[in-house]
Amino acid sequence: MPDVDSTAHSLSFVAGREDREVLDALGHRDRPEGPFTMFDFVELGTAPLDLAGWLVSKAARGASLIAASGPGGVGKTSTMRVLADFAPAAMPYVIASRDSIDAMDGAPHCVICHEISSHDLDGYLWDQDLRDLLALQADGHMVTSTMHINTMEEGSEQLLGVNKIPEDHFQAVNLFVFVRIEGEDMTVGRINNPEGQRFISEVAYSDGSAPHRTVYTRDGGFIDAPRDEGFEAECRRFLTAGRPSA
Repeated sequence: MPDVDSTAHSLSFVAGREDREVLDALGHRDRPEGPFTMFDFVELGTAPLDLAGWLVSKAARGASLIAASGPGGVGKTSTMRVLADFAPAAMPYVIASRDSIDAMDGAPHCVICHEISSHDLDGYLWDQDLRDLLALQADGHMVTSTMHINTMEEGSEQLLGVNKIPEDHFQAVNLFVFVRIEGEDMTVGRINNPEGQRFISEVAYSDGSAPHRTVYTRDGGFIDAPRDEGFEAECRRFLTAGRPSA
């Protein structure tokens, strides 16, 4: 798996990638302004600039991640996408499926799973397919996905318990990014509130060798998070310099 705390780094953005159309499968293709980006997240208050810079600094190193919320309609897929936008340029995008997992040739990719779920839909993985997806991390692949969970405990139950994911493959998912909508009940099945204030409420982190721990909360800010101040500052400058064009 990539060393997401390494001092070696480079920052790339999806606008300059020839394979950026792969991300169009992640929805919001008909949004007049285009898909949400981390620039939008900062402007809309979904992620404060310091958190946005930190998350980008990890995604840019190939951190595997899961965007999570209990209900549908909160912004899991958008959150996954805005971070996948910053996947290392050397990692081609590929949508996860049984066929694409089997076809992996060893070169590191950014493998995008629409959702970790038992629903029988394209891009949704569960059971053996999910185990094989997360096993790719051991070969240096970056895996991104979404889950209907509100806590790490729920994530552990689904991944370690129900799906029998090996502990090391679970810990290789470096980031769990939890998203909420202000004032909404997060225990319902779906929220229909497109104008509601979305925000990243919590981030849990593992370097791949230890259990996940909370490193950020909306109320408390960063909590003993691994930092690279120089690279994070570069990421913040990028996010405040204006949106690059394709």
